[in-house]
Amino acid sequence: MKTCSKCQLSKPLDDFSSHRREKDGKNTICKSCDGIRKRAWQKANPQKCCDSRKRYYQRHPDRVKAYNQSQKGRARDKRYYRRNYQKCYAMVMLRKARLLKAPIVEKIDRISIYERDQGICHICKHRVSKMKFTLDHLIPLSKQGNHTAINLATAHRSCNSRRKDGRLPAQLRLLP
Repeated sequence: MKTCSKCQLSKPLDDFSSHRREKDGKNTICKSCDGIRKRAWQKANPQKCCDSRKRYYQRHPDRVKAYNQSQKGRARDKRYYRRNYQKCYAMVMLRKARLLKAPIVEKIDRISIYERDQGICHICKHRVSKMKFTLDHLIPLSKQGNHTAINLATAHRSCNSRRKDGRLPAQLRLLP
């Protein structure tokens, strides 16, 4: 048993990380108090944390690649994707527009377009779930349409896939 110098609680030695300079080989602060201290420092110094991470990535690209390909790395990516679905989808659409060399490409706020269209699919006129909607280019990117909020409308995934890019929709009246 050892007493934490921060919280003054007596805890088993397993609750203390190792420290070479200490006589007993264990840190004076327990792991939970040390974690709180580290998170507070990271919150107070975001730029230093970012710079430190960048240096690590540059020095150890093989370790970073191995971690990202590991099960832990893939699980982290899945959690991020679930939490930030709209943001990830918007980035994919932006990249696609750039690859197809759209004349005008701007960042899109998917939720504002959903709210503008009041959550109604512009193809079948039925309600679309906020978690499952897609954005349809009224003038397709393949037909030199712009990737702008004006050229996008809310649609079901099935309606959007069925329409493809062959026909220009009657909904072009939405464009000013």
